Amino acid sequence: DTLLHGLENTVDVLLTKSVNEKKFIATAGISAIEKLAESLSSKVLLLTLLGHHDSKNPKILARTAICSAKCLKNLGPSMQLLQSELEIIVKAISSLESGKSVEAKNPSQRMVRILFNRIDKKKLHEAMENVLSNAERAHMIKVSSKGKSKTNKNQRKIPLREIMKQKRLEAMQNKPNFEVAVKCSNQIIT
Repeated sequence: DTLLHGLENTVDVLLTKSVNEKKFIATAGISAIEKLAESLSSKVLLLTLLGHHDSKNPKILARTAICSAKCLKNLGPSMQLLQSELEIIVKAISSLESGKSVEAKNPSQRMVRILFNRIDKKKLHEAMENVLSNAERAHMIKVSSKGKSKTNKNQRKIPLREIMKQKRLEAMQNKPNFEVAVKCSNQIIT
């Protein structure tokens, strides 16, 4: 019980320091809380971090989401959660994902996908049904399937100008007088 209380106090202090206006304090706070999340991956730390999901400070929400995602990722596939713990986690992640902090959105979506990959589907859907509205459940399910399609990130996106140029060329090629127009344009140019 003393260890839990000490962990809660430590997380509170580190989260507060990580959003300090003085950059050197904020940097130290960010570094410390991220190292804590990476090295002490336990459901107690995860639940403690997610306890800050209702903060009014968007920077604390972002830091909470980032560190919670690291902690959840490091818990591993064999994590054992009670139904009540899973309900707390689901509600907090949903709150972070749909909250006012834009920076918390991506880590929260990663956590949703991790939960859907590692937790028994029946148990997870039951937890979602107990704590989320129908719209929130539908959104969580939609988010869980977003990251599954892997596209090639190195693939170049074709600019709209090139697409329109290609369509004009195709349209001109379909016209019967295309060859005549090309010959005339070549004569005018030369």
